[in-house]
Parts: sequence; structure tokens; C-alpha cells
Amino acid sequence: MRLTAVCLALALSLAASAASAARPVHDDGLMATFKTVCLDTRGDAPSVMELVEADGWKPSPAAQATGVRAYVKTVGPRRWELILKDASNPADRAIPFPTRRNTCAITLTPDTVDARAALRGYMGVDPSETNGAASGWIYTEEGATRDDIKDPPPNFAREAVDRGPLVIIQVTPRGDGNVMVFTRIAKIEP
Repeated sequence: MRLTAVCLALALSLAASAASAARPVHDDGLMATFKTVCLDTRGDAPSVMELVEADGWKPSPAAQATGVRAYVKTVGPRRWELILKDASNPADRAIPFPTRRNTCAITLTPDTVDARAALRGYMGVDPSETNGAASGWIYTEEGATRDDIKDPPPNFAREAVDRGPLVIIQVTPRGDGNVMVFTRIAKIEP
């Protein structure tokens, strides 16, 4: 009896995973796409590329030449654009140790949804900072804990990255659309 319940639960879980894997990543609007492509993958380039290529996004050759990966997908009148960068950065004055920076940005045009409200709903807190039309959430990841940084002081990045990966999530209206950006900066341990 117990084994049957476990098998049933496993079968339902696998069916749900298969159904969500088969669902196109662009169907539910910018917030859902951003969550699936950038947040759930933590901006990991191989994971993002596997996901969007399986969904039919096409590489943009012009951006590939600059070291930035770019993908596009058009669905009816809407155009999705993905910019993906994964880079190692040497020590400098701002952060005196080497870091790895993953950036994943998605733009949707046209998009009339209040992307700031959608992202605020997902994050569950007000933005760490707002600069004109742009809003940003800044936090550090320490294990499974998220430590939100409100009103970040100048030069806070060094201490934040030293404690754990620093994450910056931004949303900005652009023309007749919106762009959402995920950036994760982590210390490269020697």
C-alpha cells in the first residue's frame, strides 16, 4: 500500500515535470519568461542556452561576435530578445579579488504590462532602489538565505560579494516594451 502511494506520487511528479518542460518559455508574458529563463537558471549560460534553443529561439550572429550571446524569438506581433553574458573578471579597485559575473536579460516588445509591479510581486519586497523608470532589487545569497540590501551605500559590492554571491535584478521600461535583467556576481575561490 505504501509503495503504491509512493509510486503514484512519483508518477504524478514526473508527469508534472514533463508538462512544464514541454511548455514554451515565452507563453506567459515577460515575468514568467524571465523567471524560467533567468531566475530559475541563476543566469547559467549553458542552462539558459539549452532552454531557449529547445524552445526555438534563434541565435543573433551579430552579438555572438562581441562575446555576448543573444537570441531572438518572434511570436505574432511580439519580439523576445535575450542577452546572455558569462564572464570572469580580474581583481580591481572596486572588488579586490576575481569574480564571475552571469548576466541574463530579456526584452519583450510590445509589452504593456506593469513589469515593475510583476517583479515586485515575485520578489515580495519593494525595490532596493529606484532610479527614474528603473527599479532594482539587490541581495546577497548565503546558502538558501536571501539578504535584501536596502539603500546600498557606495562601494558596498566588495563586502557583499565577499559574504556570498551578490544578485542584482532590474526592470526598466524601454520604448513600447520592458526589459528585465538578472546579474549574479560571485567570488572565484582560489
